Amino acid sequence: MPYVLTRREVEFIKDWLKVQKGEMSLERFFEKWSSKKDNSKMLDDLKAVEEGKMSLEEFRRKWTRKGDWKNYVRVMRHRLEKKRKNLRKIIKEIESEIRLIQEFFNCEQLP
Repeated sequence: MPYVLTRREVEFIKDWLKVQKGEMSLERFFEKWSSKKDNSKMLDDLKAVEEGKMSLEEFRRKWTRKGDWKNYVRVMRHRLEKKRKNLRKIIKEIESEIRLIQEFFNCEQLP
């Protein structure tokens, strides 16, 4: 069970590592992790624009409301970057809690 990362973040990282090792295609990665709206994915709609099946204006109307333009991949990357920047603080907190637990169990008498 991860303590610092959420299960989704762990899955995201493992999937990306699979892409880097050639075990998963880049298309499959983006298919799995791209944002979804109205039973379609941002990547699918972008392909539809490229193929001329959807106008750029339709794409903009669909994906630019209330931050929907942010692809889930970007959101996950931002969350991971934020945690990476706070790693020293997280490590200090974990070490502090480990010392506290060890001190508790080193007591001669426990409740």
